[in-house]
Amino acid sequence: MSIRLNLDLVEKATIMGKALNRTTLKQIEHWAKICEMTEDNPDFPAKMLNAPVSMCLNEQSERA
Repeated sequence: MSIRLNLDLVEKATIMGKALNRTTLKQIEHWAKICEMTEDNPDFPAKMLNAPVSMCLNEQSERA
């Protein structure tokens, strides 16, 4: 199956994916999974989503 995606989204996913050692596709799948979790759990505090992202970015900067 193929789908059309906004070029800006693909470019952002490519940049973020490289920073987190993911392919563009895996980065978009990751974002989709996070969005699915937030829609399934609307009372989940948004602040808690930022912690794992920050941890991932910190891990990447420590490896460099």
